[in-house]
Order: sequence, then structure tokens, then C-alpha cells
Amino acid sequence: MQNLYSTTFDNISLESRKRVNDADGIEVIANIANNRFVDERISFAEKVFKENFSPTVLTPVAYCLHNLYMFGKPQPINDPIAIIDIGHSTTTIVILKNNTIRLVRQVGISGQDFTESMAGTLASESGEIELSLDQAESLKKEIGIPDESEDLLKDGLSARQVSSMIRPVLERLINDIRRSFEYYSSQFGEGNVVKIILSGGTSRMKHIKSHIFTMLSMPIELLNVPGNLRLKLKNEMADNFKETFPVIAPCIGAALANPRKMNLMPEFYKRQDIKKIKKTSIRLVFIFITLMLLAFYLFDFGHEQALRKVLNAKQPQWQKLQEVQELYSQIAQKNAIMNQTLKRQVPLYYIFKSLSNLMPREIYLRDIVIKEHATSMDMGGIVLETDETAEVTLSRFIRVLEDSEFFHNVMLNSTKDVKVSKKQALEFQISCSLGKKK
Repeated sequence: MQNLYSTTFDNISLESRKRVNDADGIEVIANIANNRFVDERISFAEKVFKENFSPTVLTPVAYCLHNLYMFGKPQPINDPIAIIDIGHSTTTIVILKNNTIRLVRQVGISGQDFTESMAGTLASESGEIELSLDQAESLKKEIGIPDESEDLLKDGLSARQVSSMIRPVLERLINDIRRSFEYYSSQFGEGNVVKIILSGGTSRMKHIKSHIFTMLSMPIELLNVPGNLRLKLKNEMADNFKETFPVIAPCIGAALANPRKMNLMPEFYKRQDIKKIKKTSIRLVFIFITLMLLAFYLFDFGHEQALRKVLNAKQPQWQKLQEVQELYSQIAQKNAIMNQTLKRQVPLYYIFKSLSNLMPREIYLRDIVIKEHATSMDMGGIVLETDETAEVTLSRFIRVLEDSEFFHNVMLNSTKDVKVSKKQALEFQISCSLGKKK
């Protein structure tokens, strides 16, 4: 039996480019995950699930949060809102407008930073206290961000002392969130973020919600369990579900992911999954046919007349079985054709990776358009140099593209002198064909 295993990813690089105003223009979104991290998570899951494991979907944290938020069928909001997941090792910021992802950013400040800020040697009324990471984590969960007006908290520690350790980390996190909002507002021109929805284990930290509200001056609420989410929970898990929901929210969102949309599963694992499905289907068809034939033989052995009647009665079922076999054969042929087609095409991942390695520092791309089923590409940009130097740099870049593995028939379509930030620059348009050279 095939199991669905969904996981979230922390080290995701997300890049989006604006739609080009022509008939073939598309909006390119590239998600890149390091293969080593993919293999580590697949290996871990295989050890947990063992023989019943069949990898299906790998989804970025941002899309997991969006899946879960949209599962609750929220009304579209014209003003931008932000979902912020403060996890153990990273914080993910997702800005939505009209229920559509507009910006994704990950920052390094996370729950672990709060814990580490409280660990170490501290002075108290009873002397010095040495807090390990485990003790600091327990203190963080129990006390959170205390009010400095309070007196002693625990083991002789004062509220002001604990608050002074946590506040620098909190301020760095707030500054990262504020800069993300300011970048979105200035670059997208869609207004300011009007509300924040908190998720992640650190969102349960006492008083963090009120501190973020005070420092950012905007409404804050926690990501709630969607009313239409139905889970079969037992005993203690059912009792603690609402409390632990912010921690496992990305995992639930990953389980709700559509494999046909954002799926970072490498082709190798996808092919392995298809092979398992094919083997299982062939075995089921073989077992089904064998059981049917055996049933006919045992039931009608020695009774020729009865056999004829049974065969006449079973003729429609036999025809349906043949139709099923024919349909299965057609599916197998289509899968073979699809696999051959995929082998001939170059994944966009390698195209963008190769282009990134070949790009000179003096050249900045403004737009990229993939056309004709990823067989050709147009790109436009600028060269931030003087006239003669800019033309030499552009010529070298075209020659490097032509000599590369995936780009050929490189053509310079147009150039134009422009000014960028009051400096002379050369604007250009290039077209080329894509595909692995023979």
C-alpha cells in the first residue's frame, strides 16, 4: 500500500520574475532545494516507515502555510496580510494579497536564538546560575518574555534580567519582519501589510504576541485550526491538539499539498514511485486473472453443460476484463512516451543554475521568458559600464552562452543606451535555444 509522506523544507531559495506583456510571456517561479538535504529527509523517512514508505511530495514551508490557510476557505482580503511561522531554526514570512502568495522570505532569527540568548552563566540573588540549553528552553516555555515591572521569577532571576537577555533577539526579529514589509510595500506597490498571523512553536511563547503588536503597531492573531479540518485524534493527542497546532501547522499544510503544484521531489524518487505503482498494478492484474480462471475451473470442472452456461453468463465480465487490460496497456504506453520525452528535456533547474554560473558581475537581467515548451528563451537586461566596455562585456557573455552546455543559437536582438541611477548603461535583448547539446 502506498503511503503519503509530506515534509517541509527550510533551505528553499524562491525567486519570482514579472510577467512579460506578450503572447508567449509567462511568470517564472524557481524553487531550489539542495539535493543533500532532500536525501537526508528521504533517508530519515525511509527508516521510520521502512518498507511501506513511498515518497510523494516535498513542499516549501511557505506553500504549506498557504495550503493550510486556504483550507479554511477565507474570504479574499484586498489589503496585504502576512503569515509568519517562527520555527525552531528559521522564521518564514509569507505575504498574501487576495489569498495569493506575493512574497516569501526566510530569516535566520528563530526560536533557537531565543533559547541560546538565555543560556549561560547568570547572576542571581543566590549566586551565579549556569543554564544549559535544555534549562533555558524550559525557562522560555514557562516564563516567555516577562514584564520588567515584575519581581523575582524563578531561582532568584529577576524579570528585568530575563527580559534584557531576550529583547535583543526579539528586536532583530522585529527588524527583519519590518524590513520585509517595507521591501514589499516599495517594490510591489500594493500597499502596506495590515495584519499578521503567527504560527510556529515560538508563537506560543508568553507575551510575544503583545510585544510584536507594540513594536509593529498592527493587529496580531494566531493561526487557528480550520473549522473544516477533520482529523482522527486519540487520547492525549486529541486533548493537546489545539495547543500543539502552531508547531505542526506546516506539517499539516504539507499533507494538504497538491503533488501537481509545488513539488520539490527529485525525478529519481518520482520514477521509483512510478515503478512501484507499475509493479503493484501488474501483480494485482495477474492475481485477479488467476483467481478468476481458478474459480471457473473449480466451479465447473466435470460439468460441460454447466460450464457453457457459466461462460455465457460471465462473457460480459470477461469483456470488461479485456477492456481493463487494454486500458492498462494504453496507460503503460503513454507512461513510456512521457518518460522518453522527459529524458530529452532539460529541467529548468539546470538552465537557471547554468545561467547563474555564467553571468558576469557587470550584467543584470531584468526579465527572462521561457517559450515553446522550454525549447527557447528570451532574456533582457543591462550592462553597467561605459559604451565600448559594455559592448565588449556583452559580446563575451554571448560567446560564453554559445560555448555552454544548454544554450545555443544565441542571437543579440537589440541594444540601446540608457541611464540607470544617472549612470550610462547599455540595455540589450538576447534570444537563444535551450537543450542539451549533442
